Formats: sequence, C-alpha cells, structure tokens
Amino acid sequence: SLSNKMGNSLLAVRGINHKYIVVGEKSLTDVKKTVLKNNIHFTRYAFCRKGGLFDQMPVKKGDNLVPLKKDMPTDIYGGYNKAAASFFALVKYTEGKKKDIMVMPVELLYSDRFVSDASFAEEYAAKTVSNIKGKNVTHVELLLNRRIIKVNTMFSFDGLRMCVTGKSGGGNKLLMTLMTPFITDFETEKYIKHLESFSNKLAKNNNIIPDEAYDHISSENNSKLYDLYIQKFAEHPYDKRPNNPVEILRDGRENFEGLPIEVQAKVLLGIQGLFGRSNSADLTFISVKGSKQSGVVTVSSTLSNWKKKYSDVRIIDSSASGLFEKKSENLLELL
Repeated sequence: SLSNKMGNSLLAVRGINHKYIVVGEKSLTDVKKTVLKNNIHFTRYAFCRKGGLFDQMPVKKGDNLVPLKKDMPTDIYGGYNKAAASFFALVKYTEGKKKDIMVMPVELLYSDRFVSDASFAEEYAAKTVSNIKGKNVTHVELLLNRRIIKVNTMFSFDGLRMCVTGKSGGGNKLLMTLMTPFITDFETEKYIKHLESFSNKLAKNNNIIPDEAYDHISSENNSKLYDLYIQKFAEHPYDKRPNNPVEILRDGRENFEGLPIEVQAKVLLGIQGLFGRSNSADLTFISVKGSKQSGVVTVSSTLSNWKKKYSDVRIIDSSASGLFEKKSENLLELL
C-alpha cells in the first residue's frame, strides 16, 4: 500500500536508529491525517467592481436614476437605471427615533471620490441611505474606520459563511453566495458524481434511458440522497441559510418518489447546487411551494433585520489559501 511504501522509504533513508523510526512514524501519521481530511478551505477573490456604470439604455423619468447629463433632473428627462455597486460600506444612521446600520452599496460612478473625500463620503451616505429607505435619515456615521467592504467579502452568520456578491431591490437587499462547503462521506460523493455523469449524457441525448447497472443510479439511492439533503438543511450551519428550502423539500418528499429517475437526478443536482454552487434551483417538479428560482440567497441590508435571526455576525478576512483568518467584532453589537 501507499502507506507501507512511504513508511519503508522513511525507514530506508533514516536507518534503523530508534529515534529516526519514531520521527518517520510521526511524519507518516501526519500525512495520513492530512489526506483523510474532508473539510476544505476555499476563498473567493475580493475586489472592487469595475466596468459598466449602469444599464446602457436610458429609461423614462423617475426618481433615483443617474442623470443623462449634469443639471438634467431625472424626474423630467429620465436617466440611467441600475447603477453598478463598486463596493459597500457600513453606515450607522438615525431614522426618526430609531438607530440602525446598513451595508450600503457605493456606486461605481462615485467610488473614487467616496474613498478620497471624507466629507463627500458622509454626504453620499446620507443621500444614498435616504433613497434606499425612502425616508430622510440623520446622524450618518461611517463605521469600521470607513472600511471598504469589497465584492466577495466573507461574512459569518452564526457560523454559516457567505460572501456578498451584489445588491438587490435598489439596495434594500444584498445578494449572497454560500461559502460553507457541503461535506459528506466518500460513497455519497461518488454517487453524486454518477448523477452528474448521467446528467451530462442526458444533456447530449434526451432519449437516453437510465441503466442502473451501467449508470450506477437508482430510485432507492436517489431517495436516500434526498433525505440527506433534508437533514443537512435542517441542521447547523445550513439551518441558518437565508431562504432555506427545507420546508419545500419536506413538502415535496412524496412527489419526488413518483418522479422518473432522470427527473429525480435533475432535481437532486439542483438541490446540491443550493449548498453553494448556484444560487437557485427549479423545485417546481416536487412542490407547488417551489419555483424555478427557489432558494435565492439574499439578506436585508440593514442589521436590525439580521438581529431578528442571528446573534453573531462577523466579517472574516482570510488569506488566499484560507488557512489564516482575521475576524471582526460582532457587527450586531454596533447597533
């Protein structure tokens, strides 16, 4: 075996001195321990978005648009929609008698000035938060020493790791991607690969009929994997997942059993993607509660809404390898 060969090589190199045998055995133990690990570190490159400033086609008159030209009011002349966010900033503000904090998008059009001009940054934050909330806000303060929160910055929500990838709803919501990898035993991993292989063949020829002996997939094993997904989404840390699909899966358990194997395979791979590979899945096959975009991961941009569901939220800065990390204070304590 590989282990024996490695052990013999160490002994051959280091001789039969007991001291070297002990060292060799310890090294071999460390190697085995590392190889058998099924937890992984993976990171995403954090960056400030560049490129297009907004949708290229102008829209009709309205509020909160980018002017076509300077001194051309958008409520009269219209303007550009969906301004791109270059990065985000943590802003504390007062709305009436209530204080709150927002992860505010900073539009690419104003990003350079926001970074270089502190007074402009505060003015911009007050205007932007007011537009997003639909109400005037006061006492605006940029937190974390005016830190820039880049696209793909990782957050930990009670242990569930996600990174911010964009804005939604005009800034009321943040688009997130899961960064907590799906971990299971080797046999289950192998079975999922069989499903992927069959799915790839089916994409090339939709007349293929699954053969259990050849494709190594079956209704029985599909059901076992389906139940595993329900279990995973019901337990920590995935029970903290925004828009958790666990109730849809439970509701659709019986319907799933009645699906053809090829459709079961499609559903299972869609669910697998909800653990991080993709942001949504088509669950209309199993439940009327499902949609073609089930499980989209979004969170509110305001921290008061986070506090309703989570108790500990931190920014995690990690090295490129993911081996070294630095965690921020609990952001909810800033409220």
